[in-house]
Amino acid sequence: GIQEEAVSIGKPVILMRMTTERPEGIYLGTIKQIGIFYDDIIKAVNDELKNIKITNQTSKRNIFGNGTASKQIASIIENYFSGKYKPNIKCMTKFRQDSIAQYVYSYTNISSHAIRRNMMMNLTKVQPALTLDEIFKIPSQYDISKKNEDIFALTAIIGLYKREGLIRRWIEALLLQTHPPKEIWIIHFASPIADKLDVEIKEMRSLFYNGSNYCNEWCIENKCNISNNEIRSNCTEQCIEFCMKLPSMLFVGMGEMQLKYFGRFQLALQCRTKYVIVFDDDCIPQKRYLEIAMYTINTKEYRGILGTKGTPAAENYYYGPVSKSNQIVEVDVVGGSWFMESEWVKLMFHDKIYSWNTGEDFHLCANARKYANIRSFVMPVDKNDDSTHSFTKDYLHISNKGDTTGRVHGTAISRKFIRDQLWLRGDRLMDSYKSSEPSLLLFAETQYDTMLLISLVQQQMIQLDGLIYFATSNMLKTDIEMIKIRKEFESVHDFMIGRDFDIDPTPITAAAGILYGFDMVMQGTQSTAVIILGSSSTINMFALVSAAFLRNIPIINIYIQDNIVDLKRAEVIMTMSSFTIRTLTNQTFSNLQSQQLNNLLVHLYK
Repeated sequence: GIQEEAVSIGKPVILMRMTTERPEGIYLGTIKQIGIFYDDIIKAVNDELKNIKITNQTSKRNIFGNGTASKQIASIIENYFSGKYKPNIKCMTKFRQDSIAQYVYSYTNISSHAIRRNMMMNLTKVQPALTLDEIFKIPSQYDISKKNEDIFALTAIIGLYKREGLIRRWIEALLLQTHPPKEIWIIHFASPIADKLDVEIKEMRSLFYNGSNYCNEWCIENKCNISNNEIRSNCTEQCIEFCMKLPSMLFVGMGEMQLKYFGRFQLALQCRTKYVIVFDDDCIPQKRYLEIAMYTINTKEYRGILGTKGTPAAENYYYGPVSKSNQIVEVDVVGGSWFMESEWVKLMFHDKIYSWNTGEDFHLCANARKYANIRSFVMPVDKNDDSTHSFTKDYLHISNKGDTTGRVHGTAISRKFIRDQLWLRGDRLMDSYKSSEPSLLLFAETQYDTMLLISLVQQQMIQLDGLIYFATSNMLKTDIEMIKIRKEFESVHDFMIGRDFDIDPTPITAAAGILYGFDMVMQGTQSTAVIILGSSSTINMFALVSAAFLRNIPIINIYIQDNIVDLKRAEVIMTMSSFTIRTLTNQTFSNLQSQQLNNLLVHLYK
C-alpha cells in the first residue's frame, strides 16, 4: 500500500526488498529498489536525503488509473457474453509485464561487484592464525573441570601396522593425559608384524591387571612426582584407581583383511562417545594435548577437525612437527591425528572413495567442508610448552621407521588423482579467497549450449580481465567433450550427479547434489555471477539457479524461444534470473542483444 500511495503523492520510497509487486513506482522513479545489502541501503538513503535538500521537488502522478476501472470491466464482461468481444493482442499484458520485469530486475536488483566479492570472501576466508595463549582467551564451552562429563567423553583410536615397540608408550601417554580418553581402541589389520604386536599387547595388559604393583610404581614415577607428600599421596591414589581401569577401557581390534588407512575410520563410525581422535601410530600425544584440543574444538571459531600436521591441497608446504608453527593454521587437509566429533566421521564416506590405498585425509576434510561447512586446522606447536604437543621429540625418528604417506610407492600419484577429482567435483581451498579477478561461472549440459554461451561472453570477459569457469551436472551423460572445452575455461567442474551409484537420481536427489556442488564451486572459484541457457530448463539447471538465487548471486539467462525443453521450469528459472535476454532462435541474437549482454557484464564487474 505504501508503495502505491507514495507514487500518487510523489514521496520517495527506499525499498529494502529483492522483489516487489508494484514495479510501476520503480520505472517512474519514485521507488528506489535497493535490496537487502547494508552498504547499498545506507548509500541510497543518504543520496535521497541530499537530493531532496537540493531539488525540494516531488513528482505527483497517479498511474493506477482514472477511477473508471469498474465500468470498463463491466463493459468487457457484458461484451464477452453478448458476443461483441473481439480479442486484441494490444490488450495482452504479458509482453509488457516481461519488459517491465526485465528493466526492473536487471541492474537495480544487482548489488555491486565489490559487495558480492566481499560476501564471497567472507564465506571462504580462513580463520585467524592464533597462538595457544590467544586461543585460551576465546570463550569455550569446555574447561578442564568438565573432563569427566559425558558430553566431553572421548575415544582414542590408534592404528598400527609395522612399527613395533610403541604400544606401551601409547598406553602410558594416554593414561597421563590431563583429559584422558574414556575408551582406547588399538587396531591393526593384515600387519606383517601381527604376532609381535599381539605379544606387546599381552605384555602391556599384564602390567595393568588388578593386583599388579606396576600401576603404583608408574604413578609415582610419571604422574605424581611431587614434593608435597599430602598432594602426592592424593595424586597417587587417584592415579592408581584410574590406572586399574585400563582393562575395562581398552579394546583391541585386529584382522587379516587389509583395510589400509580407511579401516580405523570405518571402526570409528561405531564410536560411543561424542568425540573421537584417530591417531597415526607415530603421533604420540603429550600429556595436555587432549585437553588443549577439547578446549579448541569447543570454541565457535575453531570448531573443526584438528590435526597434528596439515597442508594446502597441493601438498607443497607442511605445518606441524616439521615447520613447528606456533599458531593454529587452517589448511585443506590434516593428518597425523584427527580430533573431531564422532558424527563427522560419516562425512568421509558421503561420496565415492577414489582409492582405498590412500587419501583418507583428503576425503574426510573435503567432504566435511562440502557437506557440513566444517574446516580443518593444524594445532599450534608451542615452543614454550612441550606438554601441549600432539607428538614426541622423536617423532621424525618414529615416522621414518614406518609407512608414512608420501613415502609409500604409488601413493603420490594416487593422492594427486584424488585431489583432482575432489576439485573437479567442487571444493573450496584455503587460498580460494585470495582470488580477486572478476569471475563468471558458465553452466551448461550440452556441447552446443557450452560453445554458444562461451561465444557470447568470452571477448567481453577478456576485456574485463576476468575469468570464466565451467560446470556441468554429469559429464558422462552429456555430449560435452572435456578435452575441447577445457582450453576455453580457467577450470572445469563436473558435479557427477548420479555417477557414484550409476543411477538416474530422483529430481530431489539430483537437486541436492547440485546445491552442494554449486556452493563449493562458487566458493572455490570466487565467481560472483552465473550465466545459463535458461530455455534448456533441465532439472539440474533449475536446482543450480535456485542455489544461485539463495546465495544472491546474479543469474544471466539467455532464453531461446524455440529451444524450450520444459515450459513450466523455464518460466520459473526466468523468474529467478536477475537478467533475461530473449531471442526467438540462436540465429537471431541481434547486435543490440549482444550489446545488452556486454553492458550487463560491465555493470556486474565494474
